[in-house]
Amino acid sequence: MKFLLGLFLFSVLLTTGAFIECEICEGVNNCTSEREICPEEFDACSSSLLENSKVKDVYMAKGCANSEICLFGVITMTDGNGSHIRQVATCCERNACNPAAPILPERKTIANGKICPGCSSNKGNCSAAVTECIGSETYCVSYVTLSEENVVISSRKGCTREGICTHLKTFDGGIFHDVNRVKNVQCTPAMAATSSSPPPPPLSFPLPFRFLLLALLLMKLLL
Repeated sequence: MKFLLGLFLFSVLLTTGAFIECEICEGVNNCTSEREICPEEFDACSSSLLENSKVKDVYMAKGCANSEICLFGVITMTDGNGSHIRQVATCCERNACNPAAPILPERKTIANGKICPGCSSNKGNCSAAVTECIGSETYCVSYVTLSEENVVISSRKGCTREGICTHLKTFDGGIFHDVNRVKNVQCTPAMAATSSSPPPPPLSFPLPFRFLLLALLLMKLLL
């Protein structure tokens, strides 16, 4: 009797959308696994690809998600020393559904004349260096993830698109396959890169003036 009652309540919760089941796994390029029940705060199943220039392979993750993550499009950040990180996710909002296969487009690599502070660390705060922005990245972004004791777990700064900054300010979740929620998001327009001015050319005088200056110098010495 208790089993039937539990099964009935489970069915009711699924029908009302209180929670859903999603496939949960991680792997290189693709992965498969059994479905699991999601926590109530998640309203979608997602499939995402993560490209990190510091790692050779592209990783896929499937799991429970806040469907807002799929409004971002391609989340891209250039975070210093030529490194970058990108993520794209697809979502479906039905129980036991299968999200469409995500696709990462080819990355643009041409600098756009903008610069931002850039760095990343999985062990607390990081020290930023000047970073060249790429393609449509015209905003500087920085954020951290915090423990329950408000200790910084990880931090990232770099160039990104304006739309990504807008979403991150109100997004209650993690990005780049990080389960920890992003906090303290700051966004500012990227600065224009300026090159140092060349030194002024040496003074040059016509030949007759050179002889006149030399003669005046000799007269001064003789006197």
